Amino acid sequence: MSLEPEAHEIDLDQVSGSSQYFSRKDLKVIGIAGVIFAALSWPIYTYLREESFASQCGRNMKDMAQAMLLYANENDSRFCPAYVRQADGSIYMENGDPYTWASIIRPYMKPRQSNRCPTAEPQEAIITAHPDGKEHQMALTYGLYLPTELRSVEELSALNTPPVMLAETVTGGRLDTYDPRPFLAGRDGFLIGFDTGDDTELETVESAKYVTRLAFPGAGTAVKTGDWTKARTRHRKFTSAVLVNGTAHKMTPGDMQIVRDQQGRIGGLWGYLDRVSGR
Repeated sequence: MSLEPEAHEIDLDQVSGSSQYFSRKDLKVIGIAGVIFAALSWPIYTYLREESFASQCGRNMKDMAQAMLLYANENDSRFCPAYVRQADGSIYMENGDPYTWASIIRPYMKPRQSNRCPTAEPQEAIITAHPDGKEHQMALTYGLYLPTELRSVEELSALNTPPVMLAETVTGGRLDTYDPRPFLAGRDGFLIGFDTGDDTELETVESAKYVTRLAFPGAGTAVKTGDWTKARTRHRKFTSAVLVNGTAHKMTPGDMQIVRDQQGRIGGLWGYLDRVSGR
């Protein structure tokens, strides 16, 4: 009787085949799980990205509002003009680009601070002159509310509802935003004006019903049809603004409409106008 262990032959092909079978099965399961995970994660990713963009946009506006207040501190406590005017009243162009309020306050901002919302598409922006020259052109997706130019900070802040100073805009009526009277051949996204007049004077606001160029795609159709479900916001459920006191504000398309008091003066977010701005 032999005490040696009984020898068994091992079928290497069978082992290899079994190993391959389980490896492929595992990979298939992992692949399916990966696809499911990606499908479930994509909405979360897009949501977080949009939230990040909206937060960055809000920081941009606060930086610009702070720069505007720094400018005011050095200029008789008044906001800067909407744009630099030449002797004939036309806008000053530097190297072919308009010299706007954003150009004026740029020296009060840090080099890395941005004038463009990361959510905005390139076509929504206007190129405005940079004080350092053409090689430093700025893409701008924010507008200054025209009646705030050259106004006293204290005067505007004393209103019951501090009006908008800056808000997100789209230039030239692109994306079906509301711009019934294009200014500067549609290179006008730096300015929030009215649906009456030509954005160079304010005497015609008595019949104004809406402010213009706010970043509400579809608002052009909404005004024409009265169907405000056609208007969208730039961010999820809101378009950003900052008030003259530096407070952030989230706007909806209905905020385009002008509200008046019993005397017919403009109130609410768009302030009231009892005189032309100090020009």
